[in-house]
Amino acid sequence: MQTELNLRETQLLLAKMLEDLVQYFERHQLRYYLVGGTLLGAVRHHGFIPWDDDIDLGMPRSDYDRFLSLVKSEPVGEDYDVLSCEFGTLSIPLTEMVNRNVSLERASSEYIAEKYRMLNLFIDIIPQDGWPNDINEAEALVKKMNHLRFMNQVSRSRIGHGKTLLRTVAKIPYAAYVKTIGCERILEMIDQESRKLDYDSSEYVGCVCYGIYGIGERCLRKEVTAFEKMPFEKHEYNVPGCWKSYLSGVYGENYMELPPLEKRQSHEMRILIEEDYYHRIQPLLNKGL
Repeated sequence: MQTELNLRETQLLLAKMLEDLVQYFERHQLRYYLVGGTLLGAVRHHGFIPWDDDIDLGMPRSDYDRFLSLVKSEPVGEDYDVLSCEFGTLSIPLTEMVNRNVSLERASSEYIAEKYRMLNLFIDIIPQDGWPNDINEAEALVKKMNHLRFMNQVSRSRIGHGKTLLRTVAKIPYAAYVKTIGCERILEMIDQESRKLDYDSSEYVGCVCYGIYGIGERCLRKEVTAFEKMPFEKHEYNVPGCWKSYLSGVYGENYMELPPLEKRQSHEMRILIEEDYYHRIQPLLNKGL
């Protein structure tokens, strides 16, 4: 038996997962910080963006690699698994901590090949790497990584399925070519490119492997690593010291303003929780509602 969670219950469960994960990081002295919409939520709402339903964390590459090594012999907790492209268990170039008691259904799964679908509630753990100092080299890196990530997306897709008939037909030849390369090889290409510049010796850092915000994620390392604590759902977590310039680069100068209603979109996920686990954590959910 499963129970469907509403959005706020999902957020509270994610908040518990975040607290458990950060306790693990701190126990092992691993650096991390809030990024993306999670950072924006901390700054603007002191918690989740009201319509948001995921969590994004950044980790310097050396800490990220150490985390993956540690978790092989010391799990984060009995309810959690860690999936990663490095382990061959995730088809995108990052790591996710998933709650094995909570499954999800999402609208976009229709377009993803079945073996690559994400099936459990997750937290994204995104490695952070060095960026080129030269702005022209940085912009060239953005173009290269955008192409590799598009190849990754196509390699995971279902041929013959698309949001429009035109897109469905147009992608068939390219998809056939990309699938001959294979998702695993494309992930290796992304990983090799991302690791070229060391985080701790680079002047600029940010997400390279999954940097969907492009050049806006590129920040001075000495400013990023001047970490501050910021409240997020009743706890405090690390944020980059340059959170203002980061958010301006990613979301624009008016990041504190709420977007129009039509742009307040979640990931359209249906969250289903195992009945016995739901009863176990229900007091925590009730307390937070």
